[in-house]
Amino acid sequence: MERRLTAWNLQTGKKFREVDMQEAGMIPRLAKGPDYGYWLKVLPGDVARPRVLFGRPDRDNQFRLWDLETGSTIRIFSGHSNGVSRCVVSQDGRRCLTGSEDKTLRLWDIESGETIRIFDGHSDGVVSIAMSPDGRHILSTGAWEWPVRVWSVETGKTLRTFEGHTHHGRVTQLAITPDGCHGLSCANLDNTLRLWDLETCRTVRTFTGHCLDICCVDITLDGRYAVSASFDGTLRLWDLQTGDEVTRIGRFPTSS
Repeated sequence: MERRLTAWNLQTGKKFREVDMQEAGMIPRLAKGPDYGYWLKVLPGDVARPRVLFGRPDRDNQFRLWDLETGSTIRIFSGHSNGVSRCVVSQDGRRCLTGSEDKTLRLWDIESGETIRIFDGHSDGVVSIAMSPDGRHILSTGAWEWPVRVWSVETGKTLRTFEGHTHHGRVTQLAITPDGCHGLSCANLDNTLRLWDLETCRTVRTFTGHCLDICCVDITLDGRYAVSASFDGTLRLWDLQTGDEVTRIGRFPTSS
């Protein structure tokens, strides 16, 4: 089974680095069988020295900072006591936030590899996280917890919770609008996206249309649209101001 990490040049469409992950020590040499859950995060602003954070939650309690030019590991981050399942990077590329099966989140200084703050309070492994652009707030949810927690980065404490999804569905993905005022979430049972106010934790708008679980959601950089992907086989673009579906890609035709 191939276990290679490949870096591509977006301008030319050609690959400029390929690394055997076992040879580089990124995964165990004796690992067998399929690999699931790898995640990669490219650090912003690293044009001259492109670097990525790399982790695999199923077998490793650590994650790594990898140099794309040399194909070598720069730093290993240790601290979680179980698999690191999620990672987001701050806009300035100086800090990253991780969520783990050990039920905690950790905020890290990328250059030093040190933990800045630990966020403890979930009763199950962390499955989704988001960090506001200004770095003041964090959203997270646990595997079998349906409320979303809003954290203060400054204090490490839970400020409030959002419980807007119906059927007690597990929230599978989170995002925060560029202005840092609203959260966007999707759950695996009610088939909706919900835009909500971070201060009041009240639903501002509900987006309906998917007929099966929604697995992914994100917000465009200008804050005008949300995009979602679902097990119904469609990718949909939504207007955040009106709640309307703008376009759809997938096996179901767009209604006229």
